[in-house]
Amino acid sequence: MLPAFFEEVKAKKVRFPTIWDEKKVKQEVFTQLLSCKIEKEDGTEAFDKEQCLEQLLERYGREPEQAAAAPAATKGKKRPAEGDNGGEEGGSQSPSKAKKRDTVTVEQNRKVAEVLQVMADEYFKLKEPFKGGVYSKAAKAIREAESYISTSKEACKLKGIGKSIGGAIEEIVATGSCTKLEKLRAGEM
Repeated sequence: MLPAFFEEVKAKKVRFPTIWDEKKVKQEVFTQLLSCKIEKEDGTEAFDKEQCLEQLLERYGREPEQAAAAPAATKGKKRPAEGDNGGEEGGSQSPSKAKKRDTVTVEQNRKVAEVLQVMADEYFKLKEPFKGGVYSKAAKAIREAESYISTSKEACKLKGIGKSIGGAIEEIVATGSCTKLEKLRAGEM
């Protein structure tokens, strides 16, 4: 029964946190199913699968619909063409990349993730792929965080975020921007 129900959950496209592996997802589905145990009229126990699905969808939401004709995934990463600015100010950006950047586990983290991603894009434009990658990974960690991240201490607990980026995150939470980003844009770094 459990494997069949798990397939039903997958078919309903419940949006579990992306950092969870399949084992963790199955564990959560099973736990939720246990909480939906009902007693039948004949005294036997059963599970209310519909209620369980409703609760999972209410808690985690539904994955956004995919584009009808999505291109096949390629193995290597495509480098932006000369003059392509990674989706900032009217540049071209792949729909799947934009969709990934739009998905945030905790809505309050959206602004921080967006600013960190802009910083990553700025570093990539300056041909500093290491720093760009670090900020890009930090933005991803913030997008996928399961709780609101507002302090350096909380941020540093996430994989890929150190003291420097943690301080930037505190500044973004407090002011909505970051002096480091302003300096990057002004060409001072």
